[in-house]
Amino acid sequence: MLLGRVLRQCLASHTADVSKYSKAISAHGRRSQWEAALDCLACMRTDGVLPNVISFSAAINACGRGAQWSSALHLLREIAQSQLQLDVIACNSVISACERGSQWSLALQ
Repeated sequence: MLLGRVLRQCLASHTADVSKYSKAISAHGRRSQWEAALDCLACMRTDGVLPNVISFSAAINACGRGAQWSSALHLLREIAQSQLQLDVIACNSVISACERGSQWSLALQ
């Protein structure tokens, strides 16, 4: 997979930053590869790069595309615990994930 190769090259050259990780997470999300997006988020932390709200929103969106409402809610909680400012994109992505997972009652809370 080209995306995985590019990310590995980026990490090998120690030039990965929050923007590059966020772009990789978004790319996985566009391909409905929610597990790869979450793996990328985990690698980001392992490499000492702190996710920002854009990184989290991209991962939440990827979870939404895969109807992974539970993972999306977990990421929303992480945003709140990290004291990052929630944005409309993250909130809408969680609502969408709940809707796709037939969890309307959670989406309305």
